[in-house]
Amino acid sequence: MVDDDIQGADKTAKMAQVRSRLILYEDRIKKRRPVILGHNPFLDLCFIHETFLHPLPADSVTFRKEIHRLLPRIIDTKYLASHLGFRVNKNLEQLYTLVGQALSPITPEPGFDPRDGSAHNAGFDSWMTAALFVGLARKMVLQNPGLCTPLEGGKEEGVDNDGEAPGSRDELFRELSPFVHSSRSSTGSRSFAGELIPQWCCELWKRYGNKLRLGSAGVMDLAKA
Repeated sequence: MVDDDIQGADKTAKMAQVRSRLILYEDRIKKRRPVILGHNPFLDLCFIHETFLHPLPADSVTFRKEIHRLLPRIIDTKYLASHLGFRVNKNLEQLYTLVGQALSPITPEPGFDPRDGSAHNAGFDSWMTAALFVGLARKMVLQNPGLCTPLEGGKEEGVDNDGEAPGSRDELFRELSPFVHSSRSSTGSRSFAGELIPQWCCELWKRYGNKLRLGSAGVMDLAKA
């Protein structure tokens, strides 16, 4: 966040600026109810529930309802991959190699590249999951174009754009992130990575969001009434 070459009063001022921007970014995240991405994340969600909330409930129905109430937007890339014809026994690294490795919507600054690590390193696994999701989402769009139009009255829940300058959230992301955005849209103009993915309020995510693969046990539908 702050260059090691900056010292003294300049460093103190820069750190204060970054801290204030982080507070603003955190507040916006809370208001937006962001989508949680994970690859086969069922055990991760169990761990979060057990660690930060209270002991796991005795039955899966209660667990499902509690997780959906707290985290109402979850996408499992393992589930997406299974609906695009990929064999369910392929792990994250294998799917990343097949789908996400060729995609490079973000070029990390030197020293911040998770690809310098290895599989099963938390940072690298996060990178692979994000790249895999972008690739799978694009494939979903190509195969299901009719499902990508926002539903009627489908304004993004929890998002209020009033009073914001166009692109202000994108600029905030670029300012805080160690990544340099370098992707281009099909027209050749620069575009933020999020613009290439269907909005949550589309029929696509109504069908494929909030579904968790549970191995041989099948699928858990978090949004099920």
